[in-house]
Amino acid sequence: MGCPLRSQCMKHSTNPNTNKRLFKNLTWDYFKAFTNKQLSNSKTKHIYQKRKIDVESTFGNLKANLGFQRLSVRTQSKVECELGIALMAVNIRKLAKISARFRSLIRKKPLNSKKMNFDGFFLKELKVYVPAL
Repeated sequence: MGCPLRSQCMKHSTNPNTNKRLFKNLTWDYFKAFTNKQLSNSKTKHIYQKRKIDVESTFGNLKANLGFQRLSVRTQSKVECELGIALMAVNIRKLAKISARFRSLIRKKPLNSKKMNFDGFFLKELKVYVPAL
């Protein structure tokens, strides 16, 4: 009764007469194949690898360290404001880290050496994230 190959693709249930359905999402398969094709190209692969470093780490930090899991507002203008505040918190943490690193460099520097250029150091180390408008 039923499909002769049922035992190969479905788990055994207590009632063998239970009807179950298997679905194949063709849209998912299409986009999965498309993404794999895109990532096989060396230029696209390089861009995606850079995105993992630049973007994903920022949002991972935002979620894990700052506890930002989801938005609490609905309209686009309010979402932009809330996301802007969250990204501002990320930027403030970065500034604090850079400032601490800079202060430790100044302390290690001998008194008779040349004055350290704070602006050049600051601009070279800073990557600021802002929401797209």
